[in-house]
Amino acid sequence: MQQQAYQKYLNGDYKGALSDFDVACKLDPNDSFSLKYRGVTKQMLGDYKGSLEDLNIADKLEPNDLFTLQDRGETKRLLGDYKGSLEDFNIADKLKPNDLFTKNQLELTRMEMSKTSQNENKQTNSKCEWKIIFPANTLFEIEGIKYIDILKLSPTCSEFKEVNENHLKLIKKIPNFEIKEAQWLLNGLQEQLFNNCIEIEKRRIEQNPFDNSLGDEQKMILSHFDKLCKETIHSEKVSILKVWHGTSQQKAKSIMKLGFINAATLDEGWFGKGVYFTTNIDYAIKYSMISSKSEDELCLLCSYVIISNPFPITEEMGLSFSGKGNYKHFQSHIVLVKSNTNNPNSMSYYPSSIDDHQYNEIVIFQESHILPRLQVVLKKKNNTPPQNISNSSNASSWSIDQVCEWISKIGLSQDYSSSIRINKIGGKALSTFKTKEDWKDIDIVAVGDVRVLCMEWNKLKFD
Repeated sequence: MQQQAYQKYLNGDYKGALSDFDVACKLDPNDSFSLKYRGVTKQMLGDYKGSLEDLNIADKLEPNDLFTLQDRGETKRLLGDYKGSLEDFNIADKLKPNDLFTKNQLELTRMEMSKTSQNENKQTNSKCEWKIIFPANTLFEIEGIKYIDILKLSPTCSEFKEVNENHLKLIKKIPNFEIKEAQWLLNGLQEQLFNNCIEIEKRRIEQNPFDNSLGDEQKMILSHFDKLCKETIHSEKVSILKVWHGTSQQKAKSIMKLGFINAATLDEGWFGKGVYFTTNIDYAIKYSMISSKSEDELCLLCSYVIISNPFPITEEMGLSFSGKGNYKHFQSHIVLVKSNTNNPNSMSYYPSSIDDHQYNEIVIFQESHILPRLQVVLKKKNNTPPQNISNSSNASSWSIDQVCEWISKIGLSQDYSSSIRINKIGGKALSTFKTKEDWKDIDIVAVGDVRVLCMEWNKLKFD
């Protein structure tokens, strides 16, 4: 059950993984592996308090476990416990000095701690997520599309850190995919229209011209989306939401040139004839896989949308808005959805309740309420099991996966595999590791482990 749960976690089936981890923990309440992975699964599902409870128990059963400390530190940060987060990451840093993830999290926690001390309510922060000023020499233009190549920026520059914090790190949490390209989109006209609509929306809110008369279930859905809107950093007194649209690279290029509606992306849709978005990245990826010819050209467009006078669609309403325009005077539709089948590849999602939903969908009817900001091209990670290294006498031909398998076979920690992958150590690179200093260069510093590596390395054959 433990391995079945873990495999579901790796495949991104977090609800399925949680269910299986629950069973595993009942069978063995002292199973630290299941507890810590159930904790991180709960974190992925947004249950931060439940995540913290599991990780605390796992830490008692297996003190000073690097994985547990890192994930508990992240969970505490997400809960706003910055002091506790720093304590965990400082211990993790002592256990494994110079670990990239730990260093990044320490910096991020200190940064958020500083922001919070300056302004507890980030909604009043003068900064806006979609308003980042980049150096002029980083601007590119191809076929009339102006953009900043984010991956070519220095990781230490403030602009990269801001995009990474608010956008890229959200994608990096999705298993089985990695970021191939990331472009910050610049379109002065679209931004001007978007800003004008924000001002119009402010006046509408002040005048309060709408009498929505929503039902109780609709009010609960509206409250859920209000909380999501507060996660987007800006100072405008308007509901603005950071959302994702899954498509192909070809369609994305057309959208960037012509806009969503002019690029014929208006979806007849089950919840209204408009442009569809979601805050759930893994859900957007599903739509990208439908649109794309290859899993190596999946594309996500991150946009900011004005949630103007939204109409919540409830489970009881079903598909009654299929193919129709906006309902009455409401200018957007919002809905929580759930699949009606256990098939993970199915795209049949229907309106659901607050307690039972899997994803959300937002339907925008006015293009001026949409500001496309970031294009991210994804590629599927190669999860093919590595060739058994015992079948290869020439270590020079090993892949990175095979080097990781060798690390495991000689009895060393799997934590070292991350160093191998980060530094891209395949067989050819491995053949150059002739001294203990070579291993220290990739953060493998424990004296005993380095000696084992040097001894086992001498047994390998290199052509």
